[in-house]
Amino acid sequence: MPAPLGGAGQGAAFNFQDGRGNRRARVFGSERFRRKFVRTLDGLRAELGFRIVGYVLMPEHCDLLIWPSEGADPSKIMQSLKERTPSSF
Repeated sequence: MPAPLGGAGQGAAFNFQDGRGNRRARVFGSERFRRKFVRTLDGLRAELGFRIVGYVLMPEHCDLLIWPSEGADPSKIMQSLKERTPSSF
């Protein structure tokens, strides 16, 4: 777990996640998939209670800046996101 940020409150921590696809496939080249991915990410945020500070979708990967919740550490968030998005291709 990353070190808490000064002034952000006790136990507060931001976490950067880099989601890369297999063989650097251009998974975010499709507008349809980008929209589906963002809806999936938002649904997961609502379900697990973490905060999305920011994200960037690039052709072959995404970068997420999240504030984890008690019920969802960064690895659980990424695992859930990866489980829910492949069916969208």
